[in-house]
This record gives sequence, structure tokens and C-alpha cells, in this order.
Amino acid sequence: MAILKQDLSFLKNNVKQVNAEMFTSKSRTVTDRTSSPWFSVESKAAKQARRRAERKWNKSGLEIDKQIYLYHKKQVRGINLTAKREYYSLKFSEVQNSKDFFNLSNELLGKDKNTKLSKSIKSELLPDTFGDFFT
Repeated sequence: MAILKQDLSFLKNNVKQVNAEMFTSKSRTVTDRTSSPWFSVESKAAKQARRRAERKWNKSGLEIDKQIYLYHKKQVRGINLTAKREYYSLKFSEVQNSKDFFNLSNELLGKDKNTKLSKSIKSELLPDTFGDFFT
């Protein structure tokens, strides 16, 4: 009985050691991405159905599963395109004048409002440098 307990404790220690060596925890960086403003619950459900169909097709390799996946893929593309179109139409319908239109266009294109001037030239010499360039 004592030998059995020794063997059992020896085995238990070896298993702990192997687990510690093989299954060490790894640190990972998770990037949190904000969803697009037009992304909806319907879009999320359609994407989940598409991924489900894709996994089924990859697992089975059947032509019918491929066709189902392509159908879901087309559906997701259509839902996202419609949602995006409605979002931008609503945004542009709220525009009152040309100034607002250009501000919205710049915002949607990701353009910065601040003009960036050259830092290699001193700010006092910058107007003269521009003038020399254009004359």
C-alpha cells in the first residue's frame, strides 16, 4: 500500500510538471474595434449565419454546402450595402448648405480640419518661402 501511495504521488508530481511545461499561459493582445455606424443586429446575424455555413462547407466539402455559403455571403453583402447606403443618404439629407456638405464630406473621408504646415521651416519665414516659390 505504501509503495502504491509513493507511485501515485510520483505520477501526480510528474503530471504537474509536464502540465506546467506544456501548458504555460500565453499573453495575447485583444484589439477592440468599434463597429461601423451602419452595422446592425441584422448584419451581425447574417454574418454569423455566413460563418456557420462556411465552417460547414469547409468541414464537409460538399457542393450544396458551398452553394449555401455563397448564398449567405451574397445576403451579407446586400444587407451591408443597403444599410450603408441608407446611412449615407440620411447623413447627406440632413445637410443644409454647401459648408455643411463639405464638412460632412471631409468627416466621412477622414480628412483632418487642421492644416499641417512644414515644421522644417521657421513659422516667421514660411510666408516668404511660399511667396518665393510662386514668383
